[in-house]
Amino acid sequence: MGARRLLISMASLTLLVGAIGCSGNAQIDKTQTQAQQEGKWTTFHVDDGLANDAIYTIFRDTRGDMWFGTFAGLSRYDGKTWQTFTTGDGLSSDLVNAIAQDRDGNMWFATMSGLSRYDGKMWETFSRDVQSDNFGSAICDSEDVMWFGDRNSGVSRYDGSRWQAITTKDGLPENAVLAVAQDALGNMWFGTRSGLSQYDGNTWRTFTRNDGLPDNAVRAIMQDVSGNLWFGTRQGVTEYDGNTWKTFDTSSGLGDNKVYAVFQDAHGIVWVGTGNGLSRYDGQTWETLTVNDGLAGNFITAIAGDSSGDMWVGTLTGLSRYSFQ
Repeated sequence: MGARRLLISMASLTLLVGAIGCSGNAQIDKTQTQAQQEGKWTTFHVDDGLANDAIYTIFRDTRGDMWFGTFAGLSRYDGKTWQTFTTGDGLSSDLVNAIAQDRDGNMWFATMSGLSRYDGKMWETFSRDVQSDNFGSAICDSEDVMWFGDRNSGVSRYDGSRWQAITTKDGLPENAVLAVAQDALGNMWFGTRSGLSQYDGNTWRTFTRNDGLPDNAVRAIMQDVSGNLWFGTRQGVTEYDGNTWKTFDTSSGLGDNKVYAVFQDAHGIVWVGTGNGLSRYDGQTWETLTVNDGLAGNFITAIAGDSSGDMWVGTLTGLSRYSFQ
């Protein structure tokens, strides 16, 4: 598949190292050893400025600001100060599941009650234009087209002027969409409860357990610096090189088989957010970190990197930042 990179959004996570398209790109630094990557944790809670301790998604915008979608509002952190937005400011719902940014710099927020767009001054809500309003994933692709995965009604595609509904009638295996992504070749990937779909703009292809997935419900997607695709499921995480599947689960060293987020840091380490800790994979061995190591919680919902190279980890009981040393 080559050294490709991936645009991604999923129900519980947002960014990955090496994303391309509307939000720019990044490079992988493989020069650091495992020992050099040992860093320190900093934890954030409501008292520090978060809207709520239950984090559902994390996103870094083109200015370097970090956005955190929570159970009770949206928080933005510029490195110094926190700002919170709620329905009182213009959000369609306080429960924010996914975040994306288009080429014009507009911020898009997928919530359980519709889509909101924010240009830095004004808010706009989209509800009548879309087929449903329980959105869990969002991305801006390399052509500045917005894609929103709905947990009940398929995918809504917006090219800046027209909305298009994509459902099982078009090729999805199911309308419950949990993750949406685009690879560097322009293929769209959709994780659903009944399988994984690849769409090249003309034809659809669906992958299930019969093809090599450990489980049909795909909740997270990431493409690493080598071009391999990683899929998080309820039965572990699997690595796909375009031909073969390699699955990792608790027997391999994963913290839990329920995977909600997958991320690759600037040193090439793959991090997997599970229901029982944050698992780290250096290409050979797995290590799982928990609250005993400094995490705010063991249920990991989102992972993202910031402009300084630090890693942010969202949990249901707070937010943690990992500073590499």
